[in-house]
Amino acid sequence: MSDEFNKEGRTFEAGEDHLWTALDKPDGVNAALEIYAINMTSTECDDDDNCYFYIESDIDEKNITIWNDYISPPGYENVTFYYRAAMVQGWNKFCFQGGLVVVRAQLPGVVGKDSGNPDLVNATKNTRAESIDFYPTWPGIWMFGNLGRSIFTGSTARIWPFSYNECNDTVFDSQNQRISACDPNPGSGMNPYQGRGAPEIDILEGGGTEISSSMQIGPGMPDEFRQLHDSESSFCIYTYGCKTTGANNPDVPTAYYEKLRGYKTWYQGMRYGGNNLCASENEEIQAFSKINSSLTKGITENA
Repeated sequence: MSDEFNKEGRTFEAGEDHLWTALDKPDGVNAALEIYAINMTSTECDDDDNCYFYIESDIDEKNITIWNDYISPPGYENVTFYYRAAMVQGWNKFCFQGGLVVVRAQLPGVVGKDSGNPDLVNATKNTRAESIDFYPTWPGIWMFGNLGRSIFTGSTARIWPFSYNECNDTVFDSQNQRISACDPNPGSGMNPYQGRGAPEIDILEGGGTEISSSMQIGPGMPDEFRQLHDSESSFCIYTYGCKTTGANNPDVPTAYYEKLRGYKTWYQGMRYGGNNLCASENEEIQAFSKINSSLTKGITENA
């Protein structure tokens, strides 16, 4: 399946598009500051007939009354939102069950000639961002399990981000999972005694110097299966300066963990693909000989 957005002027209002729906509601999660509106997204074509999907954002301060599932007890409250933007979803229109996702996207930023953005000086398409200050939004391209619908909190409570199909209350309290493997009658045509949920895979979130990708599943991974961290660089995983044992060497940590703990890590074999688009940074490049040596003999210290 593919969507090249090659038709100009598509509207994503509910019921108007075969693949996507633009939301018309405030974002009530993660302390968001924006309202999503259907008139902030469409498709355009340039003079060379290259077409694309776009999202706009603008300042638009509004104080509105919303329902908040996260306060105790849940109820209505007045909230001020400061921006208007857009979110489009494929929820309940198509499902992706496996394979390869390819997205070509240009992330937003302050890039006008008079902006003062240092990235515009001698910039090329491979230039790395120097500061997040000129990229103030937090765009995302991500996938979400169809049993929940993003930012519709009534659908995601105790559903996101579960991927758990076991009934063992000594390990995990099944009451915390709405559709659990302990439930003989989950309703809605679902199988009895089968745990279900809505995991999340973030292909990309962020902007400028702060970009993240993640796979979010629940219940959380026990500490004994997590990556080892040292006290100075607990979130340092992919760069040359990481002190975390084996952090820079795909698949090498498994042997180290097995020796240390008696079993391999849960996430063995998972890794990011190479980034061949951004200009490389010499101080973060590792010699092949070091990596190959670690792969051959096993790891005793970070290479």
